[in-house]
Amino acid sequence: MAAFRDRVTALLPKAWRTSLYRRVMRHNAKRNQSGRETGLVTLHGVKLQVDPDTTDDQIMWALVHGTYEGAEMKMTRMYLDKDDVVMELGAGLGFISTYCAMRIGDDRVHTFEANPLLEPSIRHNYAINGVEPDLKIGLLGQGTGEATMHVSDSFWSTSTQQVPGSRPVKTRRLDLTEEIRRIRPTFLIMDIEGGEIDIIDAIEFDTIEKIAMEVHPQKTGQAAIDGMDARLREAGFQREWAGEDDQHVFYARASTTE
Repeated sequence: MAAFRDRVTALLPKAWRTSLYRRVMRHNAKRNQSGRETGLVTLHGVKLQVDPDTTDDQIMWALVHGTYEGAEMKMTRMYLDKDDVVMELGAGLGFISTYCAMRIGDDRVHTFEANPLLEPSIRHNYAINGVEPDLKIGLLGQGTGEATMHVSDSFWSTSTQQVPGSRPVKTRRLDLTEEIRRIRPTFLIMDIEGGEIDIIDAIEFDTIEKIAMEVHPQKTGQAAIDGMDARLREAGFQREWAGEDDQHVFYARASTTE
């Protein structure tokens, strides 16, 4: 029902969509009005707990008003099927992986987070929702070993590249090909702050039929995104949906849309 509602809403005139979006935000803010003090909010049936004293104001506002990872959630709601096997890169607070586990079961959801400082929050959010997806802490790439992440006060700014105000944090390096072959995912979900370019360049698509991701032209440049899009098309994927900002995109193999 939610997926059908999302697709119907996408057909509405922009002014209507904007009005509906604002109403939903007001409803979420009213329902989560204690969230600024307690750090506990509910979005799309998923409970999320953060520390309001240390959470970035921008993130806290998004959580309270229900816009946190809104486009990622919309793509997941629209395209996740009960037979999918999900591989998520960039767990964040565990929001998307929790939702997927609630929809299709723990054993079909595998998620990776490069920032080890987020692990306690992710596992706590899994626990309060009664789910236990397969979570691995580490940076996916070629080969295994140790990697360095640069972590800012706002975890949205975590990156492999040093940014002003960030501090280095050691994490594991996990082999992308090994994990793909272990999991055999059908649905790849990514929000990894520009790392999507390297992932798509190196990945073995194999069983992957769907890809939902956020792209980051301000970090990678538009030419890199265009090159990634070309590689996906060569591999048989078509762009099926894009957010109004054109930075959230969903691809499916042509055979799945016929």
